[in-house]
Amino acid sequence: MENKINEFSGFTDSIDITRYKYLAVSRSKELYSTYDSFDQINCKRSRDFLLCSEIHPLHPSSGKPICEILLLKDSKEVPTDCNLLRVKMAISVFHKLKFKNEWLYSTEGETLFVTCSDDKQFSSHIIEGIGKITLNETCKAYATRDILILGHLHNQEEYHDFVPRSVIPDLDHLLLLTDTGDTMRNEQGIDNQMSDLIRVAKTQGQLMNDNLVKQLGHDQRRGHYLLYVVSAILFIGLIILAVKYSNEVITKRVQARTRRPHREGMV
Repeated sequence: MENKINEFSGFTDSIDITRYKYLAVSRSKELYSTYDSFDQINCKRSRDFLLCSEIHPLHPSSGKPICEILLLKDSKEVPTDCNLLRVKMAISVFHKLKFKNEWLYSTEGETLFVTCSDDKQFSSHIIEGIGKITLNETCKAYATRDILILGHLHNQEEYHDFVPRSVIPDLDHLLLLTDTGDTMRNEQGIDNQMSDLIRVAKTQGQLMNDNLVKQLGHDQRRGHYLLYVVSAILFIGLIILAVKYSNEVITKRVQARTRRPHREGMV
């Protein structure tokens, strides 16, 4: 079992590259074209590529770059054109790579039990964070909610999963007040793959808007609290003034009454 584990703080950051269903790229990665639908029946298959009739316009990657093309060029950092997503994880997600006995995973903590047909004993492995699991064809891995089943590999040379190596920037500064409030739970893990994250995760813009709303709400509550305090002080002050005024009036009346009999006695 080969694991690659990155630092994990309960949140998973990912890149949303679902704007285009298909992407055709030249071998030099200088030209590309995007497709929402693609019929491979009309294409001729070669050993290394598909030859299809071109009906969509080609775009130079230097003049009109998009996130997917920039990632294919092995950008060191995630390009600004990419839509970053963040979600708080409460479940483990295993994403199978096509035509490979490999899974990408994201988990707060999971114990995998691995059994192999050529070994009567099982082995346990603790995984945490984000990484990749690789197993051979004779093994199975058992997680809390999933069983990772291996199979005989075909077309290994025809299909290559692309996993960007770009470094995702730290998004913790967008969560200064509270966390996102949206947590990936069991009921939201329909396919239990990375595609499920998009339905729950929030973009940088949404996180910033959430923080702005929370900050405004915090400021509003603080303003209301100060208003209540000032109102209470004014109310108490008015009561004190009213009591003081009443005492002065009563005192003057008492003094006036005490002076009147004294004057009558002198007359």
